[in-house]
Amino acid sequence: MLVSNNGSCERKASILSYLFDGSCSDITSQTTQAYLPVMREICGEKRSDKELYLCTHILITTLQSEFLRRDVFMQDAQIDIYDIKQREQFIEMVVEIIFK
Repeated sequence: MLVSNNGSCERKASILSYLFDGSCSDITSQTTQAYLPVMREICGEKRSDKELYLCTHILITTLQSEFLRRDVFMQDAQIDIYDIKQREQFIEMVVEIIFK
C-alpha cells in the first residue's frame, strides 16, 4: 500500500529531505492533501476540516515514521512494516485509534 521493499532507500531519502526542508508542496503535504477527500468520505461531517486535516496528518506522519524507523519499530512493536499483512493490520489499528 504505502511502502514496498523496492525503492525503499529512495523513499527514505525523499522523506528525510522533506523533513528538513519541508514546504507546502513536499511529499508529506501532498500525501495528506490526497487522502483528505477519502477521509472526508469515511468520516462524513462528524469532524471539522481542521480535525480531519490533523487526523490525516497524524496518520501519514505516523506511517512515514514507522517506515523510517522500521528496525526499531519491529523490535518494539513486533510489526514488520514491509510485510503486507502486518502493515495492513498496523494501518487498521492506527486508523481505529486516530479516528475513534
